[in-house]
Amino acid sequence: MVLAADDLSALPPHDLEAEEALLGGSLLLSGDPAWSPTIERALSIASPDDFYSGANQTLWRLIASLHARNTPPDAVLIQAEASRRGLLRDIGGTDRIAVLSANTSSPAHIEHFAEIVRGHANRRRIIYACTQAAHEARVGADPSDAVARLTALTTTSLSRSLPWVTGEEVVTAPDEVEPWTVEGFARPGVITLFGADAGAGKSTFLAAVAAAALAGHPVIDLHCPQAPAVLWVSEESRTTLRELLGPSGLSTPSLHVLPREATAGLPWPAIVAAAHDHARRTKASLIFLDTFAGLAGLDGEQENQAGPVGAALRPVRTLAASGPAVVLTHHLSKDAEKKRRGVSRFRGSTALVGEVDACITMDREGGDESPLRRLTAVKARGQGWVRGVTYEFVPEGPPGMAVYRLERRGSRGAVVVATRGEDILTEIVKHPGSSQRTIRAAMGGRPMDVIAALSELVRQGRVRTEEGPKRSVLYFPADSQ
Repeated sequence: MVLAADDLSALPPHDLEAEEALLGGSLLLSGDPAWSPTIERALSIASPDDFYSGANQTLWRLIASLHARNTPPDAVLIQAEASRRGLLRDIGGTDRIAVLSANTSSPAHIEHFAEIVRGHANRRRIIYACTQAAHEARVGADPSDAVARLTALTTTSLSRSLPWVTGEEVVTAPDEVEPWTVEGFARPGVITLFGADAGAGKSTFLAAVAAAALAGHPVIDLHCPQAPAVLWVSEESRTTLRELLGPSGLSTPSLHVLPREATAGLPWPAIVAAAHDHARRTKASLIFLDTFAGLAGLDGEQENQAGPVGAALRPVRTLAASGPAVVLTHHLSKDAEKKRRGVSRFRGSTALVGEVDACITMDREGGDESPLRRLTAVKARGQGWVRGVTYEFVPEGPPGMAVYRLERRGSRGAVVVATRGEDILTEIVKHPGSSQRTIRAAMGGRPMDVIAALSELVRQGRVRTEEGPKRSVLYFPADSQ
């Protein structure tokens, strides 16, 4: 690898305007009742050593000193403190303080500017660590020693600015509620594992979600703030994706797709790194990795082993930590016993469901041929995740074309009545006075579906009940005596 001349001669990464916006904004906070926690958060993000300018480093130390004494850091007090310590010249004189205050219109967003300052500082630390390691390699150090030195320098440099907080701050800080990327389904910085049987319509659902997110419209009544961009890394071919995305209204420059042809032969960490880089450049807020096992190369027994699964999730966690909502699609187990046990329904190692933030299943309602699907969060951290949302694939467009609109449907009982209600009612007409157990045995399927349907039929007035032996409930047609 040859370094470009620009790489060797360029100034280290920095942003003096961000530094001055952070300092100037802090000087304007003295009249704000919330000045102390605001300054405290900014100080926890950016340390004095993070500033590129020596004068700005000194000013930030003075602001931190006043804050430690519970004193608002306005321009007059900063000037007095600098004068007392003999630092006026170091910070650029009294005029510099006045200019900083005058050139800043608002103290808003100082935490954002602190993040920028810290980010550039970390880049400079990485450059320093790499330069030191390169020097050692150049003078004949053992390659493994140079790599170890690079790792140690980088880790030490970056750890200097980690924002430590006290136990008191952790306990007393107000809960920060992250906004939804897709209400109940995907959140910024969160990994959602989305599972369904093969052929159940995962990709069709993702296409509807992507279209809604890019338009800022709800999907099955789930709110979607408008996304700047959506990334979709798929194990499907470009031809297959064209058949899905075109009719779904996704021929848009805001959807960025990596089909199977583009990732063939690439290692999984390189694919995730490419998604990470592209998300940063496009400001994508939603990323689909479809399907996780297929893209990560978890073949055969690897999918059942915690080690390979954990290693495959490592770069995904880094990707989510950078900000976007990440959705991993996965197949559900075909094992009949597992299908009744929440997170165990996901195929492969339990390490997968253990390390993601939310697990959502999509189930067919009313049999294999039914257009109804049910979304359920079987594992979730926090409130507001989908809990039994049922929707229908409603065909649109010319006959034979796989174009669907997603429409929300009612309660579980209403859904089962819509699909099997007449069969259940016919059974009750044939055998009036049947118990719930008898009807369940006759109808088959999931017992809870039949129970929900019976309750709905009673609510609709189509079936009546009487008390039977041992306080059992017997079911009759509503018009019978």
